[in-house]
Amino acid sequence: MQHELGAKQPKIKKIAIGFSLLVLILVLIAGPMLLFSTLNPVSSANPVTGGYLEFYIEVKDTSSTSVQIPIFSTRELV
Repeated sequence: MQHELGAKQPKIKKIAIGFSLLVLILVLIAGPMLLFSTLNPVSSANPVTGGYLEFYIEVKDTSSTSVQIPIFSTRELV
């Protein structure tokens, strides 16, 4: 399907290529949003069932021994 350089292209070819590229761009943008959204019928809920948070200060000396001093600790289970 060779054509001469600078030759006029048919309107249907321009419309087909433009429409194809528009659909491709929309799929690339909207595809991941729909795949990872709650609208996806295949996805299942993954609720948080618990959490753990701990703050501590760790003191190391020159002999590579360390001491951990707890500051705050919490655990939440549902």
